[in-house]
Amino acid sequence: TKYGADGKWGSECETVAKQSICKKRDTYKFTNLTKIVQRAVGTTADGKFGNNTKNAVIAFQKINGLAADGCVGIETWKKILGVK
Repeated sequence: TKYGADGKWGSECETVAKQSICKKRDTYKFTNLTKIVQRAVGTTADGKFGNNTKNAVIAFQKINGLAADGCVGIETWKKILGVK
C-alpha cells in the first residue's frame, strides 16, 4: 500500500501511526521514526529509544496533557505532527 501526503489526518494516517508505536526496548527496522520522536521531544537523535528518550517523551506528554506513559502512540504522534 502506498500513502500520499495531503496534510490531513485520516484513516491512512491512523493505519501508519498504529504501525509506528515507539517505546523503550522495541527493536526497529527503521531508526528514523525514533529520531523523529527524539527531535520532537528535545533529546539526542541517535535512533535508540533508551531511558533518556523515554523520560523526554514522558515530559513531552505531560506538557501536552497526554497520558504520560513514555510510549509514542497515536495521540502522541498527533501532537508531534501538529495534528489537531
